[in-house]
Amino acid sequence: MITIQFFGFLLVGMIVYWVIPKQYYRNIWLSLSSLIYLYLLDKNALVIAVALSIFSYIMASGIEKSQKGKAVWHKSGVIVIILVLVYFKYLGFFNTIFSTLI
Repeated sequence: MITIQFFGFLLVGMIVYWVIPKQYYRNIWLSLSSLIYLYLLDKNALVIAVALSIFSYIMASGIEKSQKGKAVWHKSGVIVIILVLVYFKYLGFFNTIFSTLI
C-alpha cells in the first residue's frame, strides 16, 4: 500500500495529529490511525497486532503485580513475542527456499 493512497492517509493523519491540542488525544489518534492502516493493509496483521498488544498488557500486569516472579513473567513474554516474530517473518522465507530446492 505504498501508493498515493498511503501518502494521502499519512497527510490526513499528520494534519489531524497537529490539530489535536492535547497529547493524550494525540496518542489516541495515533493508535486508532495505526489500527486503521493495518486494517486497510492486511486484516490478519491487525488481528495479530491486537492479540500481541493484549498479550503484552497481560504480561506487564503480571510483572507489576508479582513480587518474586517478575523475571518469569518478563522472560515468558519476551520468548512468546520472539516466537511469533520468527513464525511470521521467517517461516514463509524458509518455506520458499525449501520449496525451490525440492
